[in-house]
Amino acid sequence: MPTPLVLSQNARHVKFVQSCRVCGHSYSARPKEPPLSRPALSIHETIAAAPDEVWAALTDWDNAHLWMPGIEWMRAHGDTAAGTVIGFRARGRDREAVIASLHPGRSLVLRSTQGGVTADYHYELRHIDDHTTRVGLRATCRTQGPVWAALSPVLRLAMRRADRCQLARLKLVAEAGAR
Repeated sequence: MPTPLVLSQNARHVKFVQSCRVCGHSYSARPKEPPLSRPALSIHETIAAAPDEVWAALTDWDNAHLWMPGIEWMRAHGDTAAGTVIGFRARGRDREAVIASLHPGRSLVLRSTQGGVTADYHYELRHIDDHTTRVGLRATCRTQGPVWAALSPVLRLAMRRADRCQLARLKLVAEAGAR
């Protein structure tokens, strides 16, 4: 269990901070929110690259395996647009996601449904200056049925552990491409 950092006496302001064992990147969770509204993962990264360069790295599906942990390959079945299906291989299985929402250069949501579990990965870019971009990732997990609902806490933990380094790895890829 992460060590809490108490920011005030109000329980809503208790913040839990953990670090990735691989890269040391910090992330936080707010356990006082209702489980269905709480994201499995919410992280941000400042990248020393222009927003268009970061967007290009984010939507370069053929190279997503460089920054998405556990992904062996990824390919778009069409242009990057809302509704486009993205095929990928993870944990030894071929899977699909769909671009559920897209605002070119600003944000996108990748949605993957496997059985009774739907995971949304919402990426958002914010222009800081001509050479700096702030990227946010909010991952959520919804379940259907009593079995999947019972497994929801485990699924959220697995998502956090698997994906907490995504933006740190995207940063390396985007900054290398910006040079």
